[in-house]
Amino acid sequence: MERLYKFIKNNIAYILQGGNGYYLTKNRDAFGEIDYVVVKDIKLFDMMFGINNAIELDDDGQIKFDNTELDTDSIMRLPLRDVIYQYRDDITYGKVDFMPYNAKTGACDSQLNKFDWNSNEVFNKFNGFVHTYDPNFVVDETKFNCFTEHIKHIWGGGREDILSYNMKLFAWYVQRPYEKSGACVGLEGEEGCGKNTIYEILFNHVMGKKYCLETPKIKILTGRFNAPQ
Repeated sequence: MERLYKFIKNNIAYILQGGNGYYLTKNRDAFGEIDYVVVKDIKLFDMMFGINNAIELDDDGQIKFDNTELDTDSIMRLPLRDVIYQYRDDITYGKVDFMPYNAKTGACDSQLNKFDWNSNEVFNKFNGFVHTYDPNFVVDETKFNCFTEHIKHIWGGGREDILSYNMKLFAWYVQRPYEKSGACVGLEGEEGCGKNTIYEILFNHVMGKKYCLETPKIKILTGRFNAPQ
């Protein structure tokens, strides 16, 4: 039961949402990124589980004690929804929100832990970027040469100011994701000349695809903007 409890705690949330409660389940999309699916009715959790109470596991999930032969009535079969309901207090949140690193949650640095990520007031759908901040990680800046040279020469025709501006903008994305930058990078050039290369690196290895939108239709970007700030 302990392993099943951990599974439920780590993958299912119940959102009160002012009396219109629903469940969120954690899933992996086609890119391996965390995604959430809304489940309106607990009856949809109809998967059956066999629980063997005669087996005790250690912290690594390995069998520590197995008394199955002595306890013939140890195996129980029950639907997942019954177990979820039993533990629902532990997975209940007042509301759901998307809160990137900010003044409340802490920036993506040593202040990150100032926010209680286990608080049941708000279920935060923001799961961090591709890499977790590590203050002890030593950056090998030589690995960025191709990245910066591409911006300077392919994007900017050798201009240092264009490189500087874009690097500061990219830093904003990571350091201040809770604020709109008010800026939009516009690139024009022939197909295949390397316009998208830098952003593909950001999508896949820095931000994560789940926080980015790639579309050929400008209307999708401009149709629902509420404000530049």
